[in-house]
Amino acid sequence: MTCTFYKGVDGDDEECTFTLFYDQGFEVRSPTTTLFAYFNYEEQPDGSSVSYCGATLNGRSSYHEAGTTSPKHYGCVYGEQMHAPEPRPLLAK
Repeated sequence: MTCTFYKGVDGDDEECTFTLFYDQGFEVRSPTTTLFAYFNYEEQPDGSSVSYCGATLNGRSSYHEAGTTSPKHYGCVYGEQMHAPEPRPLLAK
């Protein structure tokens, strides 16, 4: 999946890629920024989990110069879906 709606650190549009990591999280990568976050969930007293798929846990971000892979700055990222689905139990314990 390729996205072109991302605004880079300089305010200009940047093409980016989106990678989904099964049902655990996702990464968005552009020429100057990498964002990663896990999907939000909550463990229940009985050992099961409830998934809040429309939001993430606080994640990490790194900013680097175009053409390099060494991060210059680190930060936090959080995402929330505008029309989020209802929380649902996860199938596996």
